[in-house]
Amino acid sequence: MAKYRKLKGKEKEFLAESIAKWVPIARCYTHPFRIMARREIRMLFWRWTADGIDVKTGAVIPDSLKYSEKFQLFSKKAGKALQSRKGRKLLRHEHAVPRETLADHIIKQQMRVDEIVKFLNKFCRAVVVTHREHKKLGHQTKEAWDFRTGNAFVRYRDAFGKDWRSSFLCSRNSRVHLRPRPPIKPP
Repeated sequence: MAKYRKLKGKEKEFLAESIAKWVPIARCYTHPFRIMARREIRMLFWRWTADGIDVKTGAVIPDSLKYSEKFQLFSKKAGKALQSRKGRKLLRHEHAVPRETLADHIIKQQMRVDEIVKFLNKFCRAVVVTHREHKKLGHQTKEAWDFRTGNAFVRYRDAFGKDWRSSFLCSRNSRVHLRPRPPIKPP
């Protein structure tokens, strides 16, 4: 039996409610806690992808799923590195869409809690890569993510080429669908 499980409905809803509470503060340019609010929102995205629930106690365990091959999407190189002696020191847990970009979108859109949950289920996705692969990814502009297409992995396609999916291992529990990016329909 597994020691940890992913966050589910109620736990994700709690995180989304916490995010929603910080949004008005993050939107207010004159609020003294604006910067802190943005940081807290970004940290809640980390909790969304890296924390797990201890199946025996029901307690949230920070970072328990951070490098779990069972729950995260790994590059093939990261999967091999995890098995080496240096293991986790060679790896980087990151977000397919950077947390700053996710925060900007949620703050701008003023989403309801249910909309935040739906949005984060689609776009707040963890990916484990090597440090070298991470450098290759770089930081594309915010325009690199078109939230209308539903493809959180645009950055990987841009960095590794159109056949980037062959460089990644998809765990049975990650629910990551590595589908081609659909064309953008004109407004």
